[in-house]
Amino acid sequence: PRAGALAAALALAALGLALHARNQVWSSRVALWSDVVAKSPGKARAHMNLGHSLYQAGRLEGAVAEYRQAMLLDTDGTVAWDDLLRNLGAALLGLGRAEEAIPYLRMGLATHPDNDELLSNLAICQLEVGDLGGAESSARRALRVNPHQGSAHNTMGEILYRLHDYPGALQEFRTGLALDPDNGARQYNVALTLEQFGNREATCAAWATALGTPRPAAEQGMIQVRMARLGCAVPR
Repeated sequence: PRAGALAAALALAALGLALHARNQVWSSRVALWSDVVAKSPGKARAHMNLGHSLYQAGRLEGAVAEYRQAMLLDTDGTVAWDDLLRNLGAALLGLGRAEEAIPYLRMGLATHPDNDELLSNLAICQLEVGDLGGAESSARRALRVNPHQGSAHNTMGEILYRLHDYPGALQEFRTGLALDPDNGARQYNVALTLEQFGNREATCAAWATALGTPRPAAEQGMIQVRMARLGCAVPR
């Protein structure tokens, strides 16, 4: 009986160690998919999911590397290329490498020409590199496919703002914001555009709303400076 009890205790101890190790893996999605990739390094989907997790964790260089590895390994169609190329493009854009992202987004559109998210991301990249005409064309294509594509509305707003069409820009920014009311960047764009109309009360109200959305401290400081310059009451 004692030997049996000892064996059971050892088995439970071993099980406990295994569960502890697995809990550590599940402690984050990055750890989970890193574990999957380590055990199945030839699986494209594992690399893609690790890329997603790294992207969400803000580790964009790592995400780009995993997305590219998924591209190299995907020979059996287990990975959705439109998703893969869209996210690769987004990661490159986040790294300030918009020009590098554009060919990948075009590659995705070659087989998925009506993917509004690919079109919207392409428009953002084209705007980033100064191609206003290309950005407008891509954003309008995205909106023809999906009129509720908030990112494309925001990009159209940025294009019109640069062209000094402030009424058109404001309409696009407000449409994009209505589709995602918690989007701080779109609220910022609405407030910035309202400054062009000379209505201090409406502009101050818009900046106060922008100040109340989650954003980095540096951006909060920039908004407070703009409000102070306009003579707005700045919340403490």
